[in-house]
Amino acid sequence: MSDTLCIGFLGAGKMAAALAQGWIKAGLVTSEHVSASDPVPAAREQFTKTTGVIALTDNLRAVSQSNIVVLAVKPQNIADLLGEIRPSLQARHLLISIAAGTTIKQIADAVGNDRRIVRVMPNTPCLVGASASAFAASNAATTADIELTGRLLNSVGRAVQVPEKLLDAV
Repeated sequence: MSDTLCIGFLGAGKMAAALAQGWIKAGLVTSEHVSASDPVPAAREQFTKTTGVIALTDNLRAVSQSNIVVLAVKPQNIADLLGEIRPSLQARHLLISIAAGTTIKQIADAVGNDRRIVRVMPNTPCLVGASASAFAASNAATTADIELTGRLLNSVGRAVQVPEKLLDAV
C-alpha cells in the first residue's frame, strides 16, 4: 500500500462525513485524497458541505482512487454494493466496514476470503471527536492494517480491537 492514504467512502451519510471530517482535521488524510459516492443527493450535498470533498454517484470511481475503501452503506444495500465493486478491488485495498450488523464473513464471502477487511462499530460522538469505537479484523488483515485502523479511529475518539463476536454487544 502506498504511504499516502487515499480513502474512498461508499455511502456518504452522517457517519461517513463525520469520519472523513475527523480524519482530515487530524491531518491523517488531505481532502484531495478523499472521495465519496452516494446515490442520495442530500447525502452527497451534506458530505460536501461537511468535508469540502465533492461526493459523486460513482462507486467504482471512489474505489479506483482509493487504497482504503470505507463501506458506509445501510446493511440492506451492502450485498449489491459488494457485488458491484468486487471486480474493481485490488490487493492494495483495505476494506473498512461500518455497515451495522454485516459480518466479516458476509463481506469476505462477497469479495473473496483473501481481502483485507476490518469491521468497525463507531458511534455518533465521532462528530465531536469523542467516539468510542470497537473493531475486529479478518484473518487476511495485516498488523499494519490493524494499526492503521486504530490510528484512524483514535483520531476521532477512542478505539479498541475486540473479537468480532463482541462487536454487536459494543
